[in-house]
Amino acid sequence: MRESGGSGSRILVRGIERGGFTLTGVVDSLDGINVSGYRNTRIHNGALFRWGEAGVVLGVEGVARDLWIGSSGAEGILALDRARVVDCELVDNVSTSLLVGDSSFVSHCRIQAIGSDGVSAGLYSELESVVVSGGSTRMRNRSSGAGVSISRHWTRP
Repeated sequence: MRESGGSGSRILVRGIERGGFTLTGVVDSLDGINVSGYRNTRIHNGALFRWGEAGVVLGVEGVARDLWIGSSGAEGILALDRARVVDCELVDNVSTSLLVGDSSFVSHCRIQAIGSDGVSAGLYSELESVVVSGGSTRMRNRSSGAGVSISRHWTRP
């Protein structure tokens, strides 16, 4: 990995799937995995722990599946528009645990929030079988099939 002051992984391929991986941050680290500049990136089957900023940052149409992310200094997962987050567990992340952009889909995730919001999602996003404890979930009362549409504008500096 990298020394303090950097991200954990710079991805030059379309995804990470190593049959299970663990990335642990160090003092002054940034994001565990940041692929925000890439489309259709998939991160599967791993654990990220104690990153200084976000555990995972996904670009447009990114997919996070079967991840455990804990004790990040910012978001557990920050994903841009049309993301899919499935079967993930986010525990004790300092900021919003799960932050997804417009038209995203979140399914079968467990979120234990200690920071601000447990989940914040853009327009037309859907949540299905998501359990949030602690924190708060900001939702507009809008049903969209099997999930719930969540609406909130957000930016990250």
